[in-house]
Amino acid sequence: MFSTGQHRKATQVLARHIIAVNLDVDREKMLRGLEFDKEDLLVSWNLRSCKISVLPRSFSALVCTGDLFLYSNQLGFLPADFGQLEVGGVLNLGNNQLDSLPEGFENISVGGDLDLYNNQLVEQSCSFPNVQGEVNFEEPDDDDYDY
Repeated sequence: MFSTGQHRKATQVLARHIIAVNLDVDREKMLRGLEFDKEDLLVSWNLRSCKISVLPRSFSALVCTGDLFLYSNQLGFLPADFGQLEVGGVLNLGNNQLDSLPEGFENISVGGDLDLYNNQLVEQSCSFPNVQGEVNFEEPDDDDYDY
């Protein structure tokens, strides 16, 4: 549904999938974090601190024109095809429990920074050719950000 521009409908289905595999998920906070533009395209989704420990495989179909925040959850792994994700802005996966990245993750398309800090990851030696911003394995200092 994302590929046909039906972002609002696709996001509702995806939210149900997330809820189905995460018994303790903060459903209301998760849905409050959604932002769409006038054409109903997903602009950003703030899933910070929503108690998500597992992402359904369907999550990899997500298309977000802006930022996707998944930090401060309990993610221990990412779906196998997570590298197919398309994020127009920042993708923040910091403050989770990731100890590895799925094969093909280096192909992920991110228009801003890719934040992977405060996980159990060993810094990857591979490059991320489709990440337009910085790839952060360490939490950036506040001085590094322009507000």
